[in-house]
Formats: sequence, structure tokens, C-alpha cells
Amino acid sequence: MSFVGSNILAGASGQGGSAGYEIERSLRFNSGDSAYLNRTPSAAGNRRTWTWSGWVKRSRLGGSQQEIFKCTKGASIWMRLLFTTADKISFHETYKNLGDTTQAYRDPSAWYHIVLVFDTTQATNNVVLYVNNVQQRTWSLTQNFEGAINSANEHVIANYAALYSDFYLADVHFIDGQALAPTDFGETDDNGVWQPIEYAGTYGTNGFHLPFTNNSSNAALGTDTSGNGNTWTVNNLSVAAGADNDSLVDSPTNGTQTDTGAGGEVVGNYATWNPLTSALTLTDGNLLATATATSYQNATSSIAVKQGKWYAEFQLTLSVHYPGFGIADINSAVASNPRYTSYMGVEAKTYAYFPNLGWHSPETIPAHNNKSIVTGDIIGLALDLDSATKTLKTYINGTLDTTVNIVDPDGGYLFGMCGRNDSSFGSSANASAIANFGQRAFAKTNVPSGYKALCTANLPNPTIADGSKYFDTKLWTGNGGTQAVTGLNFSPSFVWYKSRSSGTYNHGLFDILRGPSKQLFFNNTSAEGTYSGVTSFNSDGFTLGSDDGGNLSGGSYVAWAWDAGTSTVTNTDGSITSQVRANPSAGFSIVSYTGTGANASFGHGLNAAPEFVILKNRDSGSTSWLIGHKDALVTSVSYLGGVTWNNLAPTSSVVNIGSSNILNTPGDSLIAYCFAPVNSYSAMGKYTGNGSADGPFVYTGFKPAWILYKRDDASGNDWTILDSTRGPNNVIDEYLQASNSNAEATSTMFDFLSNGFKPRLTSAGHNASGGTYIYLAFASHPFKTARAR
Repeated sequence: MSFVGSNILAGASGQGGSAGYEIERSLRFNSGDSAYLNRTPSAAGNRRTWTWSGWVKRSRLGGSQQEIFKCTKGASIWMRLLFTTADKISFHETYKNLGDTTQAYRDPSAWYHIVLVFDTTQATNNVVLYVNNVQQRTWSLTQNFEGAINSANEHVIANYAALYSDFYLADVHFIDGQALAPTDFGETDDNGVWQPIEYAGTYGTNGFHLPFTNNSSNAALGTDTSGNGNTWTVNNLSVAAGADNDSLVDSPTNGTQTDTGAGGEVVGNYATWNPLTSALTLTDGNLLATATATSYQNATSSIAVKQGKWYAEFQLTLSVHYPGFGIADINSAVASNPRYTSYMGVEAKTYAYFPNLGWHSPETIPAHNNKSIVTGDIIGLALDLDSATKTLKTYINGTLDTTVNIVDPDGGYLFGMCGRNDSSFGSSANASAIANFGQRAFAKTNVPSGYKALCTANLPNPTIADGSKYFDTKLWTGNGGTQAVTGLNFSPSFVWYKSRSSGTYNHGLFDILRGPSKQLFFNNTSAEGTYSGVTSFNSDGFTLGSDDGGNLSGGSYVAWAWDAGTSTVTNTDGSITSQVRANPSAGFSIVSYTGTGANASFGHGLNAAPEFVILKNRDSGSTSWLIGHKDALVTSVSYLGGVTWNNLAPTSSVVNIGSSNILNTPGDSLIAYCFAPVNSYSAMGKYTGNGSADGPFVYTGFKPAWILYKRDDASGNDWTILDSTRGPNNVIDEYLQASNSNAEATSTMFDFLSNGFKPRLTSAGHNASGGTYIYLAFASHPFKTARAR
């Protein structure tokens, strides 16, 4: 498809995230308010060629279809762009559904950039949909077909036949008469993140730009800034102060404004309640949470924090008896399982503050005098994770009520709410409150000093802004001879490859310490051998020899590669002298040592305690791989610090291995791959299955690129590998099993999301009810900058 009128100036200007183009505001559409925009052009524009661009953050998933943009021409001709009930994007022309995307868009925590290009002057593939600069779908209409959109008829955003939408919408452009590319509205920054840029082209007669920045009145929200004066009519959207305000600073760009604690100041992607974890009913852009069951229900925020000072408010919207507000560690069931039926404050590292009842937590909590609260009251929570003594303070209508000392989080704390509908207190006894994480002004002006709104702009800058500079996945087709696999942003130190197309060939592991062509097989106990697999490690990839396991002519292959730094050193931190190649900033090292048979330890060079270790005796063909994970059970794989590891957890300098023959066979050469967590780049953790296709949500704080996981409380389950290169769309279908040589298979597996992942299957090896699963995950991008997937 050709693109006429392409906005070359914008692409060349370098504007966008790197140059500071800022989307200042978004408009929240809530179906319960019957909110929508409409406009009828005075005359038709170009009905054969046009472009629509906008940023969308979803609120409601599933349920009824949700209109994005549509036009009805008379009673029987219309054209629509919408989210389907299956969370896909579809394009309809009159009574024909032209088809849905393969991809499901069910990430409610970040922003999508959607561009629809309509150009029927082309013969085929003349309607093209892009999401985050990736072509998702094409449709073909009859050449020179004139559609309803851009006719002199009513055009509507967020409404179709009284089916209203739930989402946030920002920076909407309509270009009359030009088929443009996503690069006219955005660019990829130096870290590989798609960023908005300022559109520098023309709009055509019926074109418009809706930035939603004019909030001087309700009607002003529909102001067109293109210069055409094509302003839209605003229906049931409000700029009134308080919870009804639909003009918010929730944005796909991270602003640089100073956060004084007033709220509504800093532009960024804001926390909401997360519908992937909530059993409470969520509305109003996932900010209003309402209990509808007699058992307790919970909701947790879409952003977790491990450091900093954070403030949020919760306004009671019904006269209630049992609402609770507090925090929950990301590893708790309340933070991951939408069917969790106990209240927050039961599990370790969760705290619930019930103004009427007092504090609930298994940790130490203070005494509390019950307070009577009514509709309209505002509960404030101030979370301090920076001070030596970490605290959670509660406020009622701006007055400090209690302070509780809290323990350090494990993976991070989420804000939370819990409640139930207790009919013994009348028909209005269901707990209900609307959250404000700072996307609008706080109701109370005496926010404690130094506390910030909970948005991505205020999150710490990650050490690693682009995961592909330290870990990446490469695909290739074998040629039966030799070939170079290139395109990595680093020189790999560790390469793990597998044939996708054949179950005959093993997983091959190569590293720079053992040297090229020295291969180990993860799925069996074989000793190290010499094969023409990876024959050299290069500056941006690796070279393959003719070994069929990695380069059979016509075979399909995948490799996962890690960067362990630039030099190998002798390490004497442990009782065994080791050779170490370490990259502390990426939390990965390769360690080679010779066993002694005595209680021992080896240095790993990471300056942080490893939480995942893969270890193999290179000389023995009868010794299994040993996997050590901080959360593993001693009855299954192995946990770091368990009996196999001399009952001593790893330290910031050594891994303890005792005298076990698996770890320390006298005189044998052993190799270890050590991983320590790096905030927003890598995570080692566990989750508990729920046996549902709506599986537990696992918060990582980043958009995953790769996950290795295994059930840990039952035998007979394989290590499974998912990655976003083989599985670029949700739900991910493509998987390999690391513990056998099987070819790649497909099944409904996981959703990868901007801040974590979610199993979408029920089988025992992946998401059995009550099953415990351990994982190792690496990021493509930190949540601070990630786009919705």
C-alpha cells in the first residue's frame, strides 16, 4: 500500500519522547455516563482516502463491543472501528464484519497507539490497521469504494447505538485526503519504545486534531486545534472538580513537571485499579470500585513500588460499613488472583485499614480507635518506602489518623481496596469508593510533604531502559553449512538454541568461558561435547557451524542470548577459586570451577545475591542439571539455601555448594549460570495457579520478553519457555519445553503485558488450582516506558 502525503517533516524532526513532545491530557470515557463525542461535517470530504490516529488506554475488557470511531450514512450504511467482545480490533463496513485482528488487546495498564489508514485508490489491502507501529491487519474493499466515514453525516467517538465505550483517549488526529504512516504520528526512540511526535502535516477539509487540553468548560473538551475549526460536540463528559472530572493528566508520555503533592500536576501513565486482579466491579476508568458479593472482594493497583514516598486518596461513594484500604505485596494472592475471597490483611506483607474496625495484618500493627465514616469521606494513604522505618499513614478527611510500621516488600507493594456487600446493613451496604492516584487534583491540600502521585513519570529511572541491550531472542532458518546470526545489540556470552521444527535435536548451550563449539544439552545429562554448533561469539551475534541441531538446511531455529560482560577474571571470594565472566548491571554471570568434594563456595561476581542458578557437571554424563531458585521447594527442583546448597543462601559474593557430588564432584569441571534480579529488567519469583483461563496476574514491573517456568509442587512437569519474538501477539501460543527435545508446539498459553504476565490456560503444568510455579523472566522494556501489548 502506498502512503501519499507522508509527514516527512515530523519523522525528520526528531520530535517525540526523546525531544520532549508531550501529550498533556486524556479524556476518560465511562459507559455508565453515556459519554461520547459527535460531529456532523457540513460537506463530505475524501471518502476514498483518510487516516485516523489516536492513543487508547483500555478500561473495560470483554463484555459488549466498544466503539472507537464510526459514521452512519443514512439508515443502512455505516463504517466502524471497534474493540470486539473478545478484545480484538475489528473494522466493519455496513453489515459486513471485514474481520478481526488475531491479537487480543487486553492490557489495561498502559497505552496503545492505533492508526487506521483507508485508501481505496489502491486495488487490494487498502485498509490497514497499525498498533504501536506494527501492522496488525489489512482489509480489502473494492477499488475506489467510497465509505461512510468522511461523508456529510454524523461521526461518533465511543458510542454505537447506545453501546458506550470505556477507555481513555488522547491525541486524536483525522487526516482528510491522505493515507499516512504511523511514523507521521510517532517514532521509535533510542530505547526501542514507540513515542508520539508532533504531527507537522496538513489535515484536509474535514480533518481535525483533538488534544483534549482545553478543559475550561465541558464543551471545550471537543475543541479542534488543527486550524479547521472542526470542533466536536461533547456529551456527558465533565471538567467539574472532583471524582466526576474526565479531563485527566493520564498520558502515554512521561512529563517532567514538579510534583508538589497537589495531584493533577505530572503528566504520565497513572495507576488505576487493575481489572486483571480485581474481583470488585470497576467503572469510571477503573477508578471506581464497588463490592457486589457477600464475601470479601479485592482490587489492587496497576503499579507497584519498592521505593519512594507515595500518596493516594479514596472517596467513599456509598454509606458503608466494611471498606478496607491498604497495601499488598505483589507476591500475595490478593495481588494476583481475581477470585481471592478473603480480605486484604490476611496474608503476609498485606495491610488493610478498616476505619470502622481497625487494622488487619499478620505483621505487627498498632491499636486503633474505630471511626464512623459516611458517604463522601476521603481516606488518604501515605506510603513511605524510603525511610529507615517504613510506614503506612492513614488520613480521614485530611487529618492523620494512624501510622503503622511496615516490613520491607518482597517484590513491591500495590495499593489495595477490599470490601463486601453486607445486606445486614441495608441495601446500600456494598463497599464502594473512587480512587485518585494523582491523575486529578487531590481533594485534600495537606498531603504530607515529599509524597508523590503514582504514575510512571514518578517511577525511578531504570538501570536498563532497553532489555534487548543485554538479552535478546533471534530466529533463523538453517542452511546446512555455516552462517552468522547477527542483529544483537551486544556481544553474546551465553547462547542457548533449539530447533523449533524438529523434536530430534536437543537444546544446545554454549558460553564464552567454555569456548566456542563446547556444547551442553539442557534436556539430558550428557557430558560436555565438541560440536559444530556455535563456532564463534561475535560483536553483534554468533556464527553457526553445520551441526544439524542448530543449522539443518530448511530447519527453523531460535536462540536466546545473554551478555555476561567483556572480561573473564579469576575470583577468590569463595573457598574454591573460580573463573567468572560477570555483568553485575544486568545481573548475570557465568562461573567455571573445579570441584573439591569438601564444603565449599564459589564467587559469582554479581555484587548481589543470585536468586536463580543453573549448574552442570561438564565431565559427567550421569549427573543431572541442578536448578536453584529462591522460591523453589526442597521436594522439587531445589531452592537456593536448601540442603543441596549447604543450607546457606547465596550472598552478594558467593554461592554455597557444600559437598554434594552434583555441585562439587572432586576434580570435575563445573559450569554455573547465575542470575540476580535487576529492577525493571529481570525477575525470579513464583505464582499460585487458580485453574482458570482467567489465570493469576503476575506483576513483574516490566514488559516480558522471555519467561522460563515450571510447576514446583508436583513432579512430571516440564520447564516451559515463552518469548515475545516467537509469540509477538497475545495470547502467546508458541512454546518450547526445556526439559525435552520436542519441537515447538502451539496452545493457548500466556498473555504478556506491559507490567507482567497472565496464564490463559488451566492445565497442570501451567495453572492448576493451588499449584505452585517458579519462574525466571527478562524484560523487553520497563513498565515506566512500556506500551500496552
